[in-house]
Amino acid sequence: MTVNQGRDFRRRVATRPLPGAAGLSDFADEAADGFDEAGHRRALVARGLELIRPEFGERAWAAFERVVVRGEPAVEVAHALGITANAVYLARHRVLTRLRREIEGFLE
Repeated sequence: MTVNQGRDFRRRVATRPLPGAAGLSDFADEAADGFDEAGHRRALVARGLELIRPEFGERAWAAFERVVVRGEPAVEVAHALGITANAVYLARHRVLTRLRREIEGFLE
């Protein structure tokens, strides 16, 4: 029974939608009332990425950067890095989740 409970839990977690990359690569270049909101968001995301970078291995970071920042297809990135496409999606998910935790109070 415990084994089945564990499998059910992992299945539920695995089928949750991945966090999107919205807000990381497509910043609007609009200024409101003299305050550059897009510039602030870019600086905040860049600083957050600097802070969390040491927590991830080279392959995971390269996969994240190529898929999210450069917009390359996950399958191509996986092939180039010698990992599975699933590993690319997991790296993307882990980095985005960690980034959101790092900057969550600043983007409200």
